[in-house]
Amino acid sequence: KLQFLYLIGAGPPPLHQGAMLLFVKHGTEEDMFNMNCRNVVLMNYLKEYYGFDKTNPNYEVDLVTADPTKLADPKTQPIGCLDAPDTFTQDTPGMADRGRYALITYIQDEDGSRLYKGHLGGEDGPKLKALMEQVTAARTVAKGAGKGKAGKK
Repeated sequence: KLQFLYLIGAGPPPLHQGAMLLFVKHGTEEDMFNMNCRNVVLMNYLKEYYGFDKTNPNYEVDLVTADPTKLADPKTQPIGCLDAPDTFTQDTPGMADRGRYALITYIQDEDGSRLYKGHLGGEDGPKLKALMEQVTAARTVAKGAGKGKAGKK
């Protein structure tokens, strides 16, 4: 599929030594993917691969580190791959060759706020769920703070 995407104008991938891979955890499974492509290509492929509904245009997938110690850290944030859709995945801040990531989904409202949900099973599932609830709450509060009474006299 990646070769086909190159033919339809995705552009040539940058030259890197060796295979650029990432591991994605979903449920209790872990799958390996080529990260030598643009973020939008990888995220659309992950959405299709894991069978998430593509009929809602606000429903997207993203990644977050799968490191159990970082899942417990409230400072951990989603990678935000679709915030830079044309960037090659291996060049995206927070992504590392052979890194392990957990799949997350979000629905983006008209105001730009996002409701995140983790899709990780096992003992790290509750950690990811709690982290995504914190991220959603923090971003909702930040969006609300920007809407305050600014501009009213």
